[in-house]
Amino acid sequence: MRKAIAVSPIYLLVSVIFWLLFWKSGYPMIWTSFGLGILGWWIAYLLRIPISMVLMKIQEEKQPKGIIYFSGLLEEIVRLIVLVFMGSTVQKALSLGQGWAFIEVIFAILNLLILTSLKTKTDEKSMQAKEFLNATGIKLDGSPLWGAMERVFASGFHIGSALLIAWNPWMILVMIPVHTVYNVTVSRVMKRSIAYMELASALFGSSVFILGLFVYII
Repeated sequence: MRKAIAVSPIYLLVSVIFWLLFWKSGYPMIWTSFGLGILGWWIAYLLRIPISMVLMKIQEEKQPKGIIYFSGLLEEIVRLIVLVFMGSTVQKALSLGQGWAFIEVIFAILNLLILTSLKTKTDEKSMQAKEFLNATGIKLDGSPLWGAMERVFASGFHIGSALLIAWNPWMILVMIPVHTVYNVTVSRVMKRSIAYMELASALFGSSVFILGLFVYII
């Protein structure tokens, strides 16, 4: 647990670095848009609940399968709605993307702390949780630094996606399948190797980030 707590600031440093990068480049944060990015992520996250309930009823299982296919769809739709609502200037899009990425960083830190605490627990519920996590491909024995690295590319993905959709709203038709393939690929590859998962995340995250910068800034 101490190691996880010690690494947590590195996760937060990812968001700080992106903020400083854009600030020094002449794109200071619009905090209202940053906050809307956080809100948008939460809305997309909460919208998964009714879908999960429907899947649970159809599949008659406690842990619904296939919810990952709806994650990217919901996030990109909500991202488009928020961008239309607040305006799609490059500075607002950058701030929205950073807010979206920041709340995921916080969520990742909480997951890290929870997963780390499970390692030493041997009660029945904890053991069941470990079995479920192992079945889904989430490894409890990996270094927390892998997660920090993954946040870099995931943050780049969200910022790049916000830029692309702000540049042309029809890009949502591209970003929905790209986001879905990204999530599914990372989830499947993670079961085999954390290193390969990071490689897949780097490929998707860097590509979307660079493309977003190219069409809207460069």
